[in-house]
Amino acid sequence: VLFYDHLILYTPELIVPHKQLHKRRFILEPLKEIAPDFIHPLFSITINEMAISCTDAGKVWKYEPVNA
Repeated sequence: VLFYDHLILYTPELIVPHKQLHKRRFILEPLKEIAPDFIHPLFSITINEMAISCTDAGKVWKYEPVNA
């Protein structure tokens, strides 16, 4: 669970929003496509802003199906 609306939840079983999502490009890039203006409830910045400032050097690409 990355987000649940603007809920902030800390339990032994679950933390919402996901505590490391701002550090993971493979999460931010697709999330940016569907909700670029969503504001992180703890950081008060948008998904787009988090993606811009993310230091994760991992590559992310869209899946392109192979036509057989």
